[in-house]
Amino acid sequence: MCQPVDPKAKNFFTEIVCSISDACWSPNGKYIFSRDFLTVKVWDPKMNTKPVAILPIFDPIKSKLCDLYESEAIFDKFTLCNSPCSNYIATGLFNGNFHIIEKAGDFNQQFELNFNKKTIMKTIPKKCTDPIPSDYDTNKKVLCLAFHPQAQTIAIASLNCLYLYSA
Repeated sequence: MCQPVDPKAKNFFTEIVCSISDACWSPNGKYIFSRDFLTVKVWDPKMNTKPVAILPIFDPIKSKLCDLYESEAIFDKFTLCNSPCSNYIATGLFNGNFHIIEKAGDFNQQFELNFNKKTIMKTIPKKCTDPIPSDYDTNKKVLCLAFHPQAQTIAIASLNCLYLYSA
Protein backbone atom coordinates (compact mmCIF):
# COMPACT_ATOMS: atom_id res chain seq x y z
CA MET A 1 0.00 0.00 0.00
CA CYS A 2 1.84 2.97 -1.24
CA GLN A 3 0.57 6.18 -2.69
CA PRO A 4 2.90 7.53 -5.39
CA VAL A 5 3.94 11.16 -5.22
CA ASP A 6 3.31 13.27 -8.31
CA PRO A 7 6.80 14.13 -9.69
CA LYS A 8 5.62 17.64 -10.56
CA ALA A 9 4.65 18.26 -6.93
CA LYS A 10 7.98 17.13 -5.44
CA ASN A 11 10.19 19.54 -3.54
CA PHE A 12 12.94 19.31 -0.92
CA PHE A 13 10.48 18.37 1.85
CA THR A 14 8.35 15.85 -0.06
CA GLU A 15 10.14 12.72 1.17
CA ILE A 16 10.23 13.95 4.76
CA VAL A 17 6.58 14.98 5.07
CA CYS A 18 5.33 11.91 3.16
CA SER A 19 7.23 9.45 5.35
CA ILE A 20 4.96 7.43 7.60
CA SER A 21 5.61 8.00 11.31
CA ASP A 22 2.99 5.56 12.65
CA ALA A 23 0.47 3.01 11.45
CA CYS A 24 -2.10 0.88 13.22
CA TRP A 25 -5.05 -1.41 12.56
CA SER A 26 -8.54 -0.41 13.61
CA PRO A 27 -9.75 -2.56 16.51
CA ASN A 28 -12.34 -4.19 14.21
CA GLY A 29 -9.61 -5.08 11.70
CA LYS A 30 -11.32 -3.41 8.73
CA TYR A 31 -8.95 -0.46 8.29
CA ILE A 32 -5.33 0.54 8.58
CA PHE A 33 -4.53 4.10 9.61
CA SER A 34 -1.20 5.74 8.77
CA ARG A 35 0.19 9.07 9.89
CA ASP A 36 2.65 11.20 7.98
CA PHE A 37 3.67 14.74 8.87
CA LEU A 38 0.63 16.46 7.35
CA THR A 39 -2.14 13.84 7.12
CA VAL A 40 -3.78 10.71 8.42
CA LYS A 41 -4.61 8.20 5.71
CA VAL A 42 -7.33 5.57 6.04
CA TRP A 43 -6.62 2.38 4.10
CA ASP A 44 -8.87 -0.55 3.29
CA PRO A 45 -6.64 -3.65 3.02
CA LYS A 46 -8.89 -4.94 0.22
CA MET A 47 -8.23 -1.74 -1.80
CA ASN A 48 -4.49 -1.22 -1.63
CA THR A 49 -3.97 1.14 -4.59
CA LYS A 50 -5.00 4.32 -2.77
CA PRO A 51 -6.32 5.37 0.63
CA VAL A 52 -10.05 5.43 1.31
CA ALA A 53 -9.61 8.86 2.89
CA ILE A 54 -6.86 11.44 3.36
CA LEU A 55 -7.52 13.53 6.46
CA PRO A 56 -5.54 16.78 6.86
CA ILE A 57 -3.98 17.57 10.22
CA PHE A 58 -2.97 21.23 9.96
CA ASP A 59 -2.27 22.57 6.45
CA PRO A 60 -0.76 25.93 7.52
CA ILE A 61 2.21 24.03 9.00
CA LYS A 62 3.46 23.81 5.40
CA SER A 63 4.47 27.48 5.65
CA LYS A 64 6.84 26.61 8.53
CA LEU A 65 8.63 23.63 6.96
CA CYS A 66 11.96 25.48 6.66
CA ASP A 67 11.85 26.51 10.34
CA LEU A 68 10.82 23.00 11.39
CA TYR A 69 13.68 21.53 9.36
CA GLU A 70 16.25 23.88 10.90
CA SER A 71 15.07 23.01 14.42
CA GLU A 72 14.82 19.30 13.46
CA ALA A 73 11.19 19.28 14.61
CA ILE A 74 10.20 18.09 11.13
CA PHE A 75 11.57 14.67 12.14
CA ASP A 76 9.23 14.30 15.14
CA LYS A 77 7.17 11.12 15.05
CA PHE A 78 3.52 11.64 15.92
CA THR A 79 1.61 8.51 16.87
CA LEU A 80 -1.97 7.46 16.20
CA CYS A 81 -4.50 5.76 18.41
CA ASN A 82 -7.91 4.25 17.66
CA SER A 83 -11.13 4.43 19.58
CA PRO A 84 -12.50 1.06 20.71
CA CYS A 85 -15.41 1.43 18.24
CA SER A 86 -12.92 1.84 15.33
CA ASN A 87 -14.61 5.06 14.16
CA TYR A 88 -12.20 7.67 15.57
CA ILE A 89 -8.48 8.29 15.40
CA ALA A 90 -6.51 10.63 17.63
CA THR A 91 -3.10 12.10 16.85
CA GLY A 92 -0.92 14.88 18.14
CA LEU A 93 0.68 18.01 16.79
CA PHE A 94 2.80 20.94 17.92
CA ASN A 95 1.67 23.80 20.20
CA GLY A 96 0.09 21.34 22.64
CA ASN A 97 -2.62 20.47 20.13
CA PHE A 98 -4.16 17.14 19.25
CA HIS A 99 -6.86 16.00 16.85
CA ILE A 100 -9.76 13.63 17.14
CA ILE A 101 -10.80 12.58 13.65
CA GLU A 102 -13.69 10.46 12.45
CA LYS A 103 -12.40 7.90 9.93
CA ALA A 104 -14.53 9.32 7.09
CA GLY A 105 -13.30 12.84 7.86
CA ASP A 106 -16.72 14.21 8.81
CA PHE A 107 -15.40 15.19 12.24
CA ASN A 108 -11.85 16.59 12.47
CA GLN A 109 -11.56 18.61 15.65
CA GLN A 110 -8.45 20.17 17.16
CA PHE A 111 -8.00 20.48 20.92
CA GLU A 112 -5.37 22.31 22.95
CA LEU A 113 -3.64 21.36 26.18
CA ASN A 114 -3.52 24.12 28.78
CA PHE A 115 -0.09 23.76 30.37
CA ASN A 116 -0.77 26.39 33.06
CA LYS A 117 -3.90 24.74 34.43
CA LYS A 118 -3.05 21.13 33.53
CA THR A 119 -6.33 20.79 31.67
CA ILE A 120 -7.54 20.43 28.14
CA MET A 121 -9.21 23.39 26.55
CA LYS A 122 -12.26 22.29 24.69
CA THR A 123 -12.34 22.73 20.98
CA ILE A 124 -10.10 25.53 19.85
CA PRO A 125 -11.58 27.66 17.10
CA LYS A 126 -8.88 26.72 14.60
CA LYS A 127 -9.68 24.66 11.57
CA CYS A 128 -7.15 22.63 9.63
CA THR A 129 -6.71 25.61 7.31
CA ASP A 130 -6.57 28.58 9.73
CA PRO A 131 -3.23 30.47 9.77
CA ILE A 132 -0.54 29.68 12.32
CA PRO A 133 -0.71 32.03 15.33
CA SER A 134 2.37 34.13 16.10
CA ASP A 135 2.90 32.35 19.45
CA TYR A 136 2.88 28.84 17.88
CA ASP A 137 5.26 26.69 19.96
CA THR A 138 6.90 23.69 18.31
CA ASN A 139 8.46 22.65 21.64
CA LYS A 140 5.04 21.80 23.08
CA LYS A 141 4.47 18.50 21.27
CA VAL A 142 1.80 15.88 21.65
CA LEU A 143 3.65 12.81 20.42
CA CYS A 144 1.79 9.98 22.21
CA LEU A 145 -1.90 9.30 22.80
CA ALA A 146 -3.93 6.25 23.83
CA PHE A 147 -7.67 5.57 23.85
CA HIS A 148 -9.08 3.70 26.84
CA PRO A 149 -10.12 0.21 25.67
CA GLN A 150 -13.73 0.56 26.88
CA ALA A 151 -14.47 4.17 27.79
CA GLN A 152 -14.52 7.33 25.64
CA THR A 153 -11.33 8.59 27.28
CA ILE A 154 -7.95 9.45 25.80
CA ALA A 155 -4.61 9.71 27.61
CA ILE A 156 -2.45 12.44 26.07
CA ALA A 157 1.27 12.76 26.81
CA SER A 158 3.12 16.02 26.31
CA LEU A 159 6.43 17.10 27.81
CA ASN A 160 6.40 15.60 31.31
CA CYS A 161 2.61 15.68 31.74
CA LEU A 162 -0.15 13.17 31.19
CA TYR A 163 -3.66 14.48 30.48
CA LEU A 164 -6.97 12.63 30.35
CA TYR A 165 -9.75 13.75 28.05
CA SER A 166 -13.24 12.26 28.23
CA ALA A 167 -15.67 12.83 25.38
